[in-house]
Amino acid sequence: MAKKRTAAAKQPRPDRKEASVEAARLPSFLSKAALRETVESIVVAFILAFLFRTFEAEAFVIPTGSMAPTLMGAHKDVECPECGYHYAAGASSESDDVAQQAGYRGPLNEVVYVTCPLCRYTLDVDPRTPEGRRYPTYGGDRILVSKFTFDFSEPRRWDVTVFKFPGGAETNYIKRMVGLPGETVRLWHGDLYIKPPGADAFHLERRPPEKLQAMKQIVYDNDFVVDAMTAKGWPLRWQPQPSGAAAEESVGWTTGDGSRSYEIDGSDPGIRWLGYRHYVPTLDDWRLLSKGALPEDYRPRPSLITDFYAYDTSLQRSDPREQGQLLGRHWVGDLLVECQLDITRPEGKALFELVEGGVKFRCQIDCQSGEAQLAIDGRDDYQPRAPTSVRGAGSHRIEFANVDNQLLLWIDGSPIAFDAATTYPPLGNDLPRSSADEPGDLL
Repeated sequence: MAKKRTAAAKQPRPDRKEASVEAARLPSFLSKAALRETVESIVVAFILAFLFRTFEAEAFVIPTGSMAPTLMGAHKDVECPECGYHYAAGASSESDDVAQQAGYRGPLNEVVYVTCPLCRYTLDVDPRTPEGRRYPTYGGDRILVSKFTFDFSEPRRWDVTVFKFPGGAETNYIKRMVGLPGETVRLWHGDLYIKPPGADAFHLERRPPEKLQAMKQIVYDNDFVVDAMTAKGWPLRWQPQPSGAAAEESVGWTTGDGSRSYEIDGSDPGIRWLGYRHYVPTLDDWRLLSKGALPEDYRPRPSLITDFYAYDTSLQRSDPREQGQLLGRHWVGDLLVECQLDITRPEGKALFELVEGGVKFRCQIDCQSGEAQLAIDGRDDYQPRAPTSVRGAGSHRIEFANVDNQLLLWIDGSPIAFDAATTYPPLGNDLPRSSADEPGDLL
């Protein structure tokens, strides 16, 4: 017994200080408590995500460009090498699902050409070329959709909604709502007509100003003039217009920056017009311009403004290049003109005019009092008025629109409320007309 006690006494006793140090050196995430906490956090996160997705909101990726520019599908971000304008062109055809539906295989569904909405230059974006690789395809917008909104309110017209496709419940669709339950919908000349349940006739449904701002499409931006085209003989779109036989060039509109902006001293008592003509180069025009100056006998013709949209100009490898020029064949009557109005001397009046089917729609702003007045040719009873912030010297952003048989005015981004309704009845101007005020030929 004594020897056993002696042997036991001779063995080294563990140093508690060293043991505690070794334990501290072990990674904390290997401890049972840390592993349990991590697993619990992951499980709780999955449960919360599942509940959130089921009852609160769900994330979606926009697959196509049917809602562009409000929501972008797969697209290419492009900077036009001629005018410098940035725009987006659809590339939904490159997705496997869309390509399969179209019957494309391999590289046939790749986007190889896109067209600028301003100067109409068709750019080669073939991904097989070094130049084309500068323009990769980006995925669609990501959105978070609320699932309980309609539990507290009814669907509203013009809202963007997500719904299940009736022909296949596994497919989600996202669209802007234009018709409500029980209504009959009719579209004519870009306008929406609604016949409510039990009604005998359709009525025109007008877009609110904020929805109109979200849905407008660019026709031309004067900040992106192509000087090389002008030098070769291509006419400018914004030009001073004749004001009568007694007009003198010295008191008209002048430009010092290549027609990107114009100015006038306002000393002439008459009206001095700065007019827009839709001189849009075609693919053949660009081929002529690429060879040098236009022939002396070549006279470009202005065209009516159409529904040309850059997002829809994408051409796949299997498409002929000329096909891109066939887009935008429908005449557009709803227009908006926008400008930066800089007033240095508060005298005279600023007059804006839009022409639709031969009928003139005007907005006149007194630069001293700030009063705005609307007018329609041949309608003496139509004279809505409103005060505005355009009083005296200063700079203001002016937007004047004729949309949905209604005249609208924005000053510095804010809609102006007039003292009378700015809507008007049908005027029989829903067909294109070529005249001295609205020249052009249908493409």
